[in-house]
Formats: sequence, C-alpha cells, structure tokens
Amino acid sequence: MGSVLTDIMQLQTIFIVCFLLTISAAKHKTALGNKEDRRGKFFGIFNIVSFPNDVCNGTNDLQGVCLSSRECSDKGGEISGTCAAGFGTCCAFVSRADSLMGMYTFDTKVAYLQNPDYPQDHGDALMQTIQLVPINENICQIRLDFLEFQTDGGSAIDKQCDRDMFRVSGGGGLDIGVGDLCGKNTGQH
Repeated sequence: MGSVLTDIMQLQTIFIVCFLLTISAAKHKTALGNKEDRRGKFFGIFNIVSFPNDVCNGTNDLQGVCLSSRECSDKGGEISGTCAAGFGTCCAFVSRADSLMGMYTFDTKVAYLQNPDYPQDHGDALMQTIQLVPINENICQIRLDFLEFQTDGGSAIDKQCDRDMFRVSGGGGLDIGVGDLCGKNTGQH
C-alpha cells in the first residue's frame, strides 16, 4: 500500500510541475500580446548561404573563383580547395586543350591556359584560340600574366616568332598593338 501511495504522490508532483510550466508559458504568451514572435527563433531546414565570388587560392597553387561546387562543375572548373569559411569551393579554370585547332572561352575573374603535357614541353603542333569575356561591362582592361612561358624564339635573329608565337588581338581580330610574343616570357605581363 505504501508503494501505491508513493506512486500517487510522484504523479501528483509531476502533475503540479507540468501545471506550473503551463501557467508560466501562458503568462509569457499573454505578455507577448498573444502573438507568436518567431523572428529569431525559427530555424528552417534549409538555410541559404551566399558569399561573394572572390578570387581564392586553391590547393594546387592556382588561383580560382569562390563558387558553389555545382556552379564550378556547371562552368567547367576544377574544385581546388574551399573558400568562404567552407561554404564555397575554390574553382580553378584551366584549359588543357590538345587539339590542333581549339577554341576555349574564359568568362571568369581568373583562368589558366596550359599545354596538355604541362609541366613537360609539348612538341606537337598546337593552335589555340582563347576568347576572354569580361565578367561585366565595367571591365575596360584585361591583364595577362605569364607564370611560365617559353616558345621557340625564331629561326634566326631577323626571323623572330616565325615558328612559334603568342598573339593577342581584339574582337574580330583587331590589332591592339601588342605584337607577336615568342621566346622566354616567364614572369612578364
């Protein structure tokens, strides 16, 4: 009988505690004017994270652009580490085309052009056309940095760039006064 009485007293204690918690919650709700203020309390299942698409340093010594992994894949980039406190991926854009005639378009803040055998020399004939598309209409100048650049300098002193060359031109093949580049240009821009 003592055990039944103890059980009843425990149930009464639990009931009283639950009753007091209910009264406390009701008073709190009344203090809010019977409005549920869920701002700052509601956590959705999906939170949208946005971050700027800034230039980032990848794990492969290349710079990239901070994008979501899906954006990186959709744009043809290579994931090279993380950025934006781990919410983004550092996406490197590298052209390694190995066709005799190729066309590649870069429309990102930073991109790389490599021979298909890099870091070894590539001895086969190769012609690449690269189109650089500014990311917005406010861009009026594009900088080309030659991290490593060496081609044949020419067959003779007076025949420079007659076998290998790098040519920069404007839209429609417009000559912008850069001239053909050949030989060793590592570190130039």
